[in-house]
Amino acid sequence: MRRWIITAASPLEPGTMWLIFAWLFIINLVAFVLFGIDKRQAMIQRRRLPESLFFVLAWLGAVPGLWFGMQAYRHKTRHARFRFGLPLILLIQLAALIWWLSR
Repeated sequence: MRRWIITAASPLEPGTMWLIFAWLFIINLVAFVLFGIDKRQAMIQRRRLPESLFFVLAWLGAVPGLWFGMQAYRHKTRHARFRFGLPLILLIQLAALIWWLSR
């Protein structure tokens, strides 16, 4: 029986790497699109997406998509929670990844 536990001592299998990259691509694309939807809703004064949704997406790996969405749509660029929060989340995620790989 094959074990599906990933350890730092063994490299990730190609199938697993493909799933990780697919997840990151999809979640970042969704985050980027949702930022555009939220900007559009703000412009026409309709119900907005909650900020907590964007932070949940960030913790799920969508920091790059959110950051590019901020810049592309010029949306929430003055909010300190986004300007400093998203890079902080990314740094925490990178630190966790480095720690995990170095075990």
